[in-house]
Parts: sequence; structure tokens; C-alpha cells
Amino acid sequence: LAISHGTLRFKNSMRNIIGNSTVKLINSNQDLEWIDSLGMQNGELNKIGSLGYEIDYKNYLNKPRGKFARDKEIKKLNLGLRQDLQLIVMCTSEISLDLGVPVANPKKHRDALREFLFLVESRQDLQFIIKAHPGGGDYYSLYRSMLNANLPNLAFYEQVSLKAVLDASDVFFMINYCSTAAIEAMLCRVPVVFFDNAIYKLDGWQDNLINTDIHRVATMKELELLIDDLLQNSVSKEKTLAKADK
Repeated sequence: LAISHGTLRFKNSMRNIIGNSTVKLINSNQDLEWIDSLGMQNGELNKIGSLGYEIDYKNYLNKPRGKFARDKEIKKLNLGLRQDLQLIVMCTSEISLDLGVPVANPKKHRDALREFLFLVESRQDLQFIIKAHPGGGDYYSLYRSMLNANLPNLAFYEQVSLKAVLDASDVFFMINYCSTAAIEAMLCRVPVVFFDNAIYKLDGWQDNLINTDIHRVATMKELELLIDDLLQNSVSKEKTLAKADK
């Protein structure tokens, strides 16, 4: 038995996930078509969607919208955060999948992280969390080095689940690489922003949100203006959440 995470990328030669299993559980019709193009038998494939989101999706459908917001203060307290400051979460991911598959421009990525630190330093009225991808390829040592006494409003939560952080957050942005964390944020009724300035403009690396109305920014100044709008303008926030609903 084999189960895939995320969207398969056989066309990019990542075929190791096929393996020798006799039963394969996959996400989508696209995955089905790609595997079939490699000569696999359809009888071995079972399209089941994403199992990890079932409970969150039911909660999203059934929980009163206002309850998400009312729970945030308690969730912040549980994480040792200040309840009087709104929380901005930066979700990261590796920008090179192994040595041979670079996803983003490294210099632009580093520059964006430096600008992020300037933003944190200039906005003591907000608190920020770095939430790294749980896979082995993300840059944990780099994020640890970004913490210092001059940035008391910045934390790096390594041992806390993404769900716990999202439950406490007010705005969620992904930097330079778009992962399925976007779906988890939407299911927690948190506005999602994609910071898109370093991804190589190749068809194979474009994310699934590119053809939606989800917010995208290319500079840290744009991000700051959008964060302020989402935090201070209830109409803008509700429009953003409505786009996520769609």
C-alpha cells in the first residue's frame, strides 16, 4: 500500500513514490492521468482526496464563523503569546528540492528574509511567528539565527503544530513557496497571503493558487500594507475569507 502526499510530479522525474506497492492512494484526477501516462494500470489506483483535512473541513463547515475569532485570544495565551497584539505567521519551505531541483532564486529568497526582519523590527505593535516546513529540507538553523534580543516580537516555534499556530494567528503568509499549509490556514478562517517574489517562472513551479483571487504580493512593503488592511478593515478581511471559501 502506498499513499502520496501533495500533488505528484512524475513529469519532473520524481518517480520514486510509485514504488512496488500493489495498491496506491492518490489525491486527484491529475495524478491519475499522470500515472496512467507512465503505463500504470488504473485498477491499482484509488483516488481518495486528502485524508488529513477531513476533520478540519467538517469543523470549518459546522463551526459558527464568529467562534473562530473568539477563540484566538485563548489560543494565543496557550502559546505564551501576548493577547493584546495581533499575530502574523510566516510559513516557510525549502526552495530547493534536493540538489538538482531548485524552485526559487536563492538571492531573492535571502533578501526577502532580511526585509522581513526589518519589518518585524519596525512593527513592535505586532507579533510574528516563523513556522517552518516539517520536512528535513527547510532551514531551521537559519531561522534560529534570525532571533535576537532586538526582536522581542519574533518567535520561531519548532515543536508546536501548524494547527495550534493557525488557531492563534490573524494573518498567514507563505514566503516564496506555496505549500498545502495554505489550505490549512483557510480551514482555520485565517486570511492567506502568498509572498511571490523568488519562484522561478516555470510552468512546473507555479502554484495552484495562481489562477484564484487569493492575495499575492511581490515586495515586503506591499505585504505590510496588505497586513494593515486585513487587520484594520473588516470589509477587506471578510472579502478575503470569502475568496478562500470559493
